[in-house]
Amino acid sequence: MENLQLTIDDVFDRRLTFPDSRAQQRFAALIGIDDAKDRVTKLVAALIHPEGIRHWANKFHKGAKSLVNYVERRPPLVILSGDVGTGKTELAETVGDAVARQENTEVTLFPLSLASRGSGRPAPAARSTASGRCSPPSAASSSMWPVQLSPALAGGASASSRLPGS
Repeated sequence: MENLQLTIDDVFDRRLTFPDSRAQQRFAALIGIDDAKDRVTKLVAALIHPEGIRHWANKFHKGAKSLVNYVERRPPLVILSGDVGTGKTELAETVGDAVARQENTEVTLFPLSLASRGSGRPAPAARSTASGRCSPPSAASSSMWPVQLSPALAGGASASSRLPGS
């Protein structure tokens, strides 16, 4: 039996590397969702550099060691959900730039297409589209994108962002 070795590029559609001036402009152009932009930026920064949470806990909540340990162990995943057209994809595809600039590090985003990740619903709850792909029956949508893969898996990248968008 043949041993197949998948690379990260075999799994993901494309690779977006930040900082990137075009992503910076697109992120700045997202209006009306400043709170979401701020929260997602902070969350991804904490996933990439959890020592910031450790420092904060030591300063303000010395008894929060178990919470800090949980945050450090949690899967590096952010899920954005909401109605179609609310900016989830644009936020997901550009927040990496804000984090890269804030944390002064390179961030790589590995988006997945719907064809790769499916709808996340059981077969009877999904409907087929003209392309033969399944999509959720509701107007609301959500998606998942990868954040901070190990350097070995990410082909030597120092950090990567897995963010949601739809």
